[in-house]
Amino acid sequence: HEGHMDRVVRHAISQGVKPVTAIQMATLNTAQHFRLERELGSIAPGRLADLLIVSDLAAMTIDEVYGRGVRLAKGGKLDIDIAAYDYPKTAKNTVKLGKKLKP
Repeated sequence: HEGHMDRVVRHAISQGVKPVTAIQMATLNTAQHFRLERELGSIAPGRLADLLIVSDLAAMTIDEVYGRGVRLAKGGKLDIDIAAYDYPKTAKNTVKLGKKLKP
């Protein structure tokens, strides 16, 4: 309910890290670590254009989400349809408890 990396960035900010530094830690530094900085981690020509529009940097209030240059969400609402994933049969009914659960 709190997101993942945005929650990590908010936590870093709450611990005293400057907002821009916290965002850099989650974006450019991570891309560089995994040697993906040619495609990810910054906004520049030729990059994948995955980005957030944020109205309050310190609170990491996310207004819009873009993936590969396409707006995916705005105001907390999904803008696109995501097709249901047809899980393979081998991935279904894999938990075997050995007994019936009771309330």
